[in-house]
This record gives sequence, C-alpha cells and structure tokens, in this order.
Amino acid sequence: MSLSTPYRYEAMVEKKTVKNALCRQHERIKTDEMMSARDGESRQEFQTRLKSAWNESIAEASGAQKVISDGHRVKAELRLAHKASIMIRQAALKQLLETEHEKYESELRQQGKAFYIQRT
Repeated sequence: MSLSTPYRYEAMVEKKTVKNALCRQHERIKTDEMMSARDGESRQEFQTRLKSAWNESIAEASGAQKVISDGHRVKAELRLAHKASIMIRQAALKQLLETEHEKYESELRQQGKAFYIQRT
C-alpha cells in the first residue's frame, strides 16, 4: 500500500468541508464547555442543599437537646429554691422559738421561777 492513496483522498476534500468540520468542532467544544459549567453549577447547588439539610438537622437536634438541658436546669433551680425556702422557714422558726423562750424566761424570772435544765 502506498502513501499516495490516502493523500489522494485527502487532496480531494474541499476547503469548505474542512472549514465546516472546524466550525462544528468549535461549536461542539463550546457546547461541551457550557454543559460542563452547568454540571459544575448543579454539583455546587447539590452540595449547598446537602450542607443546608445537614445544618437544619443539627439545629433540630441541638434544639431538642437544649430543651432537655433547660428542663434539667429548671428542675435543679426548683430543687435549690425549695431547699432555700425550707432553710429560710427553719431560720424564721428558730428565731421565733428563741424569742418566745426568752419571753417565757423573763416572765418566769419576774415570778421568781426558772426552767428546769438537767445537767449531765
């Protein structure tokens, strides 16, 4: 097979056909670039939606956890408030009993009497 045969067929190709082929190739390249850009945009949008969904799920989970921790905190505060109110009432009762004891002791002293205190 000689090299002249393929050249003969190549030489028969008109200039318009080559020009048309180049135009089609440039159009195909532009179309490929456009499709690649669109594909990149769609991938970027997908990643954005994925991150958004992830953030929303984390926000929901942290919101539920916040509600639970707030409930525990409120229970602890109520427990401490109840304990503090008991201590305040005990202190007030102790003071009341001391004042009454002093009052009765002064009344008994005026009468010449005293409380019996057992010595150990």
